[in-house]
Amino acid sequence: MAEQSMKILWMVFLIVAAYQDFRERQVSVMWMVCGAAAGMIGCCLMAGERYQDMLETGIDAERVSLLMNIVKIQMVRIGKAAGIGAALLILAKLTGGAMGGGDGLFFLMSAFYWDWKELLVLFLETLAISSAWGMALLMKRQWNRAGTPSVRWKETIPFLTCCLVPGIIQVWNVLMQ
Repeated sequence: MAEQSMKILWMVFLIVAAYQDFRERQVSVMWMVCGAAAGMIGCCLMAGERYQDMLETGIDAERVSLLMNIVKIQMVRIGKAAGIGAALLILAKLTGGAMGGGDGLFFLMSAFYWDWKELLVLFLETLAISSAWGMALLMKRQWNRAGTPSVRWKETIPFLTCCLVPGIIQVWNVLMQ
């Protein structure tokens, strides 16, 4: 139950961040901090649910060891997923802002909600959609060469807006399990 609630909460953060990215071409850092804080609380609640399940079956030394393994696995999972967001933040710094820092912050925040494999799939699907958007802009520019180009050469593509469709599909898949 907590996992499904976490995914729905993540979807709310995605929708607001995508709207901000589309309208203002930037994402509120405070909104990402709130998302990360909510994700940390959710991770604790999910670990608590697992612990409660262990208490109902009777706790012994083996189960305490299992609880410690759950905590370690959770920390490693978050660390791996956070690597994707950290890589995007480094890319934003290296490209001088061509890739926005808000995108990296969003994926960093998403590490509390998704496993690293799911987050990597989400990133790659978003990358494919934004690439298709970029190709459409280039084709539009090429077709308008006879007249005045309607697309600026440095057109920006809101990356998190492209994340909406893959994000909705991933949340839908989790809710339908």
